[in-house]
Amino acid sequence: MASKKAPKKFVAKKDEKTELQSLIQFTLNSPYSLFMPCQDGNYVYVKNPVAGTTRHFQTNKQDFIDHIKLLAEIGFAEKIEKDIKELVKNNPKDWTKVFNLLQKENVFAKPEEGEVK
Repeated sequence: MASKKAPKKFVAKKDEKTELQSLIQFTLNSPYSLFMPCQDGNYVYVKNPVAGTTRHFQTNKQDFIDHIKLLAEIGFAEKIEKDIKELVKNNPKDWTKVFNLLQKENVFAKPEEGEVK
């Protein structure tokens, strides 16, 4: 009688990236914007892919700036800048002021090498 060989145990290789790093990379490469504009650049819905939430903001209020800074610190600064520039390109009259406000608040600044936030 032939003995059955025990099946080889499949061991999946663990990706070296953390789940958060993978999510950030996916979002950065995604064609979908983090912003859903409404009412002439005065209001916007902002997606937070890490928390899985979408929040509504008035673009000239401090809570909008704080939320965008938080997303930028997580690692979405490039994506935010790209998405806002796309909004400016499609509707410069309304979104230029938002872009300029975020630039003034230093949202798109990249941390210096070795700098910890």
